Amino acid sequence: MSRKRKEATAEENAGTEIAAEAANTNTVPVAAIVSDVAAEGVPVAMPVHGETTSSLTATPTSDIAVSAPVVTRPESATEEKPEYAPDPFDQASIRLTDDPKGPVIRLQRSQRYRQMRIQLDEKPESKYLQMFREAGMKWRGQDQAWSIQLDRDAPWRTALDIEKLFFTVGNAIREENGLRPIQALSL
Repeated sequence: MSRKRKEATAEENAGTEIAAEAANTNTVPVAAIVSDVAAEGVPVAMPVHGETTSSLTATPTSDIAVSAPVVTRPESATEEKPEYAPDPFDQASIRLTDDPKGPVIRLQRSQRYRQMRIQLDEKPESKYLQMFREAGMKWRGQDQAWSIQLDRDAPWRTALDIEKLFFTVGNAIREENGLRPIQALSL
């Protein structure tokens, strides 16, 4: 908007600070909205000092007078954010002892980071740690898990290899503890 046009608009709306401010910005003056709607006989919610009109909605009820400053918030401000599935999420878990509260090994997948993870409740023997390293997995201390990036071209291949490793290590630890192996469903 040109400077002359802004000045002309401000002069036309003289006497109203809101209108003059609106002419210098790209906002619609609240007074103009209220006068247009009030002329139609529909009461309108007025903003509180410092609030923008974009966060308000008109309240067409006969109980509210046009001059009564009532603020209504949009529903989205009070709504809770949608819940998403946890990331990483567990794909499988194996109990390593016969105790229901005993240690567990978990196979997890992270969609956000495009990773497969193996998480153990207790540190395994070094031969199992070496198996994780040989498979290309890295220890992530902040996550307390061994992880590997999924192959960009064939993510299923990485997922299948890590799933096999997960069942191999989990069943080997179970056998050491005198328990029978768990059969993988997808393998």
